[in-house]
Amino acid sequence: MNKKISIVLILSMAAAMLFANDGAETQRWGLFIGANNGGRGVQRLRYADDDAQSLATTLTELGGIPASHSEILIDPNPQDVLDSLDQMAMDFAALDPSVKKEVIFYYSGHSDEEGMILGNEKLPYIEVKKRLEALNSEVTVAVLDSCSSGAFTRAKGGVHRAPFMLDDSVNTQGHAYLTSSSASEISQESDLIGGSFFTYFLIAGLRGAADNNSDGRITLNELYQHSYSETINRTLETGGVQHPTYEINLTGSGDLVMTDINEPSSVLILDRLLEGQFFIKNGQGALVLEMDKPLGQAFPLALPAGEYTVQVVQSTGVSRSAPVALAENSSFTLGPMDMAPVGLEETRSRGETAVDMTDDDSITIETSDGVIVISREGIQLIRDDLLGNSSITSNDISTMEEETESRDLSELPLNERNRIQRRYKDEVPFALTFVPGVGTYNVSNKVVNTELGFMAYAGALEGMQLGYLGAYTKDHSNGLQVGGIYSITRGSFSGLQASGTYGHIQGELEGAQLSGVVGITTGAINGAQFSGVLNLSRDNIDGIQVSGFGNFTRGSLEGAQIGGFINYVKEDLDGAQIAGFINIVEGDATGTQIGIINIGNSLDGMPIGLLNIYKEGITTLGAWTGMDDRAETYYSLMTGNDWFYNHFFMGGEGPEIWTDPNACVGFGIGLREELFKGIALDVDVNFKTQMYQDYEIDENNPAEQQWENYWTDSWGNQNTLLGRVVLTTTWGIQPYWGYTAEIQKSDLLDGEDLVYQFEEPDLEGYGIKFNMIMGIRVDLY
Repeated sequence: MNKKISIVLILSMAAAMLFANDGAETQRWGLFIGANNGGRGVQRLRYADDDAQSLATTLTELGGIPASHSEILIDPNPQDVLDSLDQMAMDFAALDPSVKKEVIFYYSGHSDEEGMILGNEKLPYIEVKKRLEALNSEVTVAVLDSCSSGAFTRAKGGVHRAPFMLDDSVNTQGHAYLTSSSASEISQESDLIGGSFFTYFLIAGLRGAADNNSDGRITLNELYQHSYSETINRTLETGGVQHPTYEINLTGSGDLVMTDINEPSSVLILDRLLEGQFFIKNGQGALVLEMDKPLGQAFPLALPAGEYTVQVVQSTGVSRSAPVALAENSSFTLGPMDMAPVGLEETRSRGETAVDMTDDDSITIETSDGVIVISREGIQLIRDDLLGNSSITSNDISTMEEETESRDLSELPLNERNRIQRRYKDEVPFALTFVPGVGTYNVSNKVVNTELGFMAYAGALEGMQLGYLGAYTKDHSNGLQVGGIYSITRGSFSGLQASGTYGHIQGELEGAQLSGVVGITTGAINGAQFSGVLNLSRDNIDGIQVSGFGNFTRGSLEGAQIGGFINYVKEDLDGAQIAGFINIVEGDATGTQIGIINIGNSLDGMPIGLLNIYKEGITTLGAWTGMDDRAETYYSLMTGNDWFYNHFFMGGEGPEIWTDPNACVGFGIGLREELFKGIALDVDVNFKTQMYQDYEIDENNPAEQQWENYWTDSWGNQNTLLGRVVLTTTWGIQPYWGYTAEIQKSDLLDGEDLVYQFEEPDLEGYGIKFNMIMGIRVDLY
């Protein structure tokens, strides 16, 4: 299945022999970025990180970039990218001025017309270009492989120009930007090739498939022409054709040499007598390279040492195959006599047949991966694991193609998606592992059903993995993964992951993650995440997060977050947040927040806390005064959502509150109902405690002494229940008017002493007073 992806690849490189006869030293750097996460509501990619790592490996092996000058960023945020470029600029500033600098900046991930999409954030193209220009490297080449990536060239006024310089001399300065698609097209990745189309053909070209003149040196012109034609041909089959574009501004003469396969490396040479569509798979069965080879021209291909299977499909429909073993720094020439025919029979059932010629001159080849359909229109894989194990005939092919293309894998449970999309094919029922790669069976590139070990390490998990020190899988995990200190899965996880200290899932989680200290999940969570100290999720959560200290979610949360100190959700909340101190939701919340401080954009529900601060709520400072002869003045702070608020206030008879014999402080809760646009009714109930002093000062006893006595003896002994009904505006400055009803009791003074304030006190010191009030508030947020 092809997936829509956004990949922006920005490549900055100088010529390998730039000003070769001036004797100056030339050095190359590379920054390679893979970002699978495109934020909320965007399908997560599977191969962007692999694209970045594969290109970095290729250019380190063949492109002259030392490992010390190569940096790979996986799922970074925008600031991480800018920081890496700034650090590169600082490194350049420390170099001898005579050093000629060549830079490669690569991005594989989501994007739109404005910039790279990194999770829920965006890095504008213009910011990347500013950093690249600030490096002052001699030659900058930018290659972009992403949806709407053609906008990167347009952002700087780029236009299509004549092809790159073709003469043999190299004396060039400037930049070139390549993109995988136009400003209005999508870019795609494929499960069959295990990566994006454009980057896949780019790497194949760098390894020799683009060497049109057979000189062993892959130039920028050869590389672009190869990637351009192969990307168009392959994406014609998907219904979303990509047109790679470019914009260059190079001065001087010569073409840029990107890789040199004449340098010591492992080389597979396809003999000049071979022709057809070649498919090369590694020892794990993954497709690493494909190319069309014409008759009469030998093609050297630089590949890592290892075992391969080479299969060719000729124009006549005949298919041939051969195993190849490449040793380090050696070459092997594959000729026609080395390749054995693949049998062609009518397809009847799984495993029994291989090929059937159909009425439209297409061929079907059944393999371990599924059915390959070869026709004049191209080559397409139809996966058996998508369609079940039923028999397949040639008459079923068109229907199967439609079902395969239209099926939405996102509707399947995660464990089924993992099995369908997994990159490793070989399964091992049981393995004992001491350290990665060492044990009864090496499962580092295989699917393991049960693995026990000191440091368990597998390609993927379909069952149980237990590690005394830790447990690690390179791809997905379905089942149980337990590590004494750490448990790590680089793909998606369906089941239970438990670790004593650190748990990390780089893809989605459907199940539970238990960690003694820290739990991290990069993809979406459908289940639960528990840790003793800290939980981090970089995507959406449908379930629960619980930790002793804090929970942080960069996506949305539907469920509950329970933290001992802090909870944070970057997007929306639908459920509950419970924290010992503070809850924060940057987006909109539905449900409840329980904490000392609750903060958000809006809350459709109940906030429970001392301070509830919402952008679309009530956060005001104000003052009001009574209209009776005492004219008491109060100062207030109100915080809450748009219908429920907390009310803090203090006041007294005079402006100097804390020297007033009748000073008070109070707290209450209230409800707001909007009657008309801009006009609302507030009703609140408050409890206040205050000093009360109502007597004639004895001339023999100074007032200061009286105040001191009542401060110590009277404070808090007079408690009041205060109800308010207020008509207010909801503008930035809010005048209001209303009534209060105050019920008061004094434990220190008997009822007769309240006559001054209350008209009808009872014999036990209770009294009630009504008062009209006026006030004004200022909206703070």
